[in-house]
Amino acid sequence: MGIRSSLPSKRSSAKFIGCVLTGLAINSMVVACSSPQAQQSDKPIKLTLVSYAVTKTAYENIIPKFIEQWKAQTGQTVEFEQSYGG
Repeated sequence: MGIRSSLPSKRSSAKFIGCVLTGLAINSMVVACSSPQAQQSDKPIKLTLVSYAVTKTAYENIIPKFIEQWKAQTGQTVEFEQSYGG
């Protein structure tokens, strides 16, 4: 077993970065949706999500749950526009 086998692979590094970006994006969404302007509006909240392609599968699972939970907690509708690169 050499040094090379003990180093993280590019794939695991990409997954880690994807998870970090997912956490940051969700945090940003919560902050954006909880602003006083957002709470006063009856219009749907529109969020643009831009991320690397590696996070797309995770977001496909997370976004519907977030929308459902946000609607239950606030009564507001959230819409996502998504763009994935890489």
